[in-house]
Amino acid sequence: MSKGGSKKVTQTVSQAHMCNYCNYTSPKRYLLSRHMKCHSEERPHKCSVCDRGFKTLASLQNHVNTHTGTKPHRCKHCHSSFTTSGELVRHVRYRHTHEKPHRCTECDYASVELSKLKRHMRCHTGERPYQCPHCTYASPDTFKLKRHLRIHTGEKPYECDICHARFTQSNSLKAHKLIH
Repeated sequence: MSKGGSKKVTQTVSQAHMCNYCNYTSPKRYLLSRHMKCHSEERPHKCSVCDRGFKTLASLQNHVNTHTGTKPHRCKHCHSSFTTSGELVRHVRYRHTHEKPHRCTECDYASVELSKLKRHMRCHTGERPYQCPHCTYASPDTFKLKRHLRIHTGEKPYECDICHARFTQSNSLKAHKLIH
């Protein structure tokens, strides 16, 4: 305390480091530097087995584990092991905790994986980024586009095990089986 009875207060102002490409901000410069790699196409870390490139050394190491069979990430709930920490997190959420941290702001949908939430959001935005190369059809996800492409290719992957009739969609096969 000073002579006047007041405490001397030292205030530190943290400087925010902002991304020039998106709304990401970080209190630490090294975190911004790591984030910036997501905006770059550069992949300087090469796999010595298959020559695939990666943005970070950690991503390369996770990939190398797929070649060596190394699974250093172990589940504390069961005996499963995984090549990446992301696979472990996904496993724990699906099999053990059933946590769905990614929530839709428009409805009550929630998902284990961010990618599934992003796909779900297209039902609200109407976005259809997957374009058919043969016609004007566009799809919100790759599964629906692959199913649509069978119209053009004539592929019928679903076969009735009784009469051997073939169908482009699994639902058509299920409906057909009701007649047997």
